[in-house]
Amino acid sequence: PWALPPRLPHEVWRRVFRPHVRRAVLDPYHRVPDLFSDAAAVRRICHGRRPWVRAALGRRRGTGEHGCLDLLDIALELEGLYRNASTHAAGIVIGDRPLTELVPLYRDPRSDMPVTQFNMKFFQNLDRRIQQLNDSGVQADVILFHPYGGKETGFDRMNPATDDRYAGYVVTRLWAYRNIWWSLANEFDLMKQKTDADWDRLFQLVQRQDPAGHLRSIHFSQRMYDPSKPWVTHLSIQNGVAVADFARAVWYRDVAQKPVVFDEVCYEGDIDRRWGNLSAQEMVLRFWMGTIAGAYVGHGETFKGDNPPAWTSVGGVLQGQSPPRLAFLKKILAAAPPEGIDPIDRFYETHIAGQPGNYYLIYFGRETPTHWRFTLPKEKLSDGLQFHVDILDTWNMTITPIEKPFTLKRRTPYEFGAEGKDSIPLPGTPYMAMRIEWIDSSPPAVTNPDREPDTKN
Repeated sequence: PWALPPRLPHEVWRRVFRPHVRRAVLDPYHRVPDLFSDAAAVRRICHGRRPWVRAALGRRRGTGEHGCLDLLDIALELEGLYRNASTHAAGIVIGDRPLTELVPLYRDPRSDMPVTQFNMKFFQNLDRRIQQLNDSGVQADVILFHPYGGKETGFDRMNPATDDRYAGYVVTRLWAYRNIWWSLANEFDLMKQKTDADWDRLFQLVQRQDPAGHLRSIHFSQRMYDPSKPWVTHLSIQNGVAVADFARAVWYRDVAQKPVVFDEVCYEGDIDRRWGNLSAQEMVLRFWMGTIAGAYVGHGETFKGDNPPAWTSVGGVLQGQSPPRLAFLKKILAAAPPEGIDPIDRFYETHIAGQPGNYYLIYFGRETPTHWRFTLPKEKLSDGLQFHVDILDTWNMTITPIEKPFTLKRRTPYEFGAEGKDSIPLPGTPYMAMRIEWIDSSPPAVTNPDREPDTKN
């Protein structure tokens, strides 16, 4: 068991550009344990006490239903085949309803025989893709359930036993990848057949089956799952409006007291859907708004192009103008304190975030100031401290340092200004930001291992 602190270490979250195809890492000794313990047990019984199993099934189904015994005879003959003889029976399944309601069924395209197993080739391909993401330094947020596919698959309408077996198999197979995240569902609230109690059960199953304790969340369309439940490690939010301006996104964090990821804030693109036609400027702005709120934002794009569907659905080569600007933001965050970016005076100075007394990011968004008067909230500040200032153009991706340091002087009961000339000129264009860092002028600590400890009071 482990407990998630209110804020995860920032190195866990320093992942600004997160593809929609979602995240993981492979242990070199990863192995898939025996996931079919029930089937294995049936197989061992068949080998050890075949007459007893056959007779028991015959008595249960009635002496007149010889078809059951015929099926068992076929299964026993197949069981005697060598492992390389293709289809290998571990037992038979007899039910009073369609078998798809009892067990997963897979049909090899080269055969007309359905077998009760998961699609081996699908999962082998999934393994490879997760490893490739790991090799590229990308986390894989694996979505376990979704409401799409309709009557063709029935994937969103499986019964609880099948849900549990499927989820248990995926978690057991993949948990050893060290960069796996679990998303219980995409738009969970559109799966009307499942109740919150079902999602509670599935969350706990994932938590129980994953010895590594990877991060767990659930994505919604209109109705949010209760994020205060202990098995939810962070929020997965679909809300572009929350990061379209200042002082909105921070409320999610304040209420949940957990890390917040805005997985979907609409997409950069040119399609005719309102969620898929953001400009690159607006996409970059929403990332910065989320950052200033102490949250994290996910990217996606939906351009028509020549070969639909869009990148958000299938990946490929990015066409938009936001990715290099998001890489610039990632570079800024990589040099930030490891504690992360937090709002500092969120009820009054919504443009400012960072670590008080040490590091500040000030974002102006759509505003076009021509100058900025040096002003910082009072927390952890005192007269005489010195700070260095960089001007950041978040669209043109430039960093312009201000050569002279700024020395603090208290201006009001709530804020500090700078001694002397404290006005910084700005270009009067949107999407500008400033980085302000404390200049540590204290001499380095000198340690002498031969010195006796000071015992004086």
